[in-house]
Amino acid sequence: MAQALDRLGEQYRIEVQELDLLDNLDLAARHGIMATPAVLIDDELAFAGRIKETDLREKLESIARGDA
Repeated sequence: MAQALDRLGEQYRIEVQELDLLDNLDLAARHGIMATPAVLIDDELAFAGRIKETDLREKLESIARGDA
């Protein structure tokens, strides 16, 4: 996932924070995160569990267009 985010970071202005959910149980509970990895975009759960780079790219493109 880190490599995919590096590639996407070249195209999109994104900030990446990696958190250990065991140290941030309140965050996991607030967003209903039951599987990792999880991706929050604008403080909303966008993906949980295995994430395909193409799906993440499509989501970012949708946000960039203003569709989301």
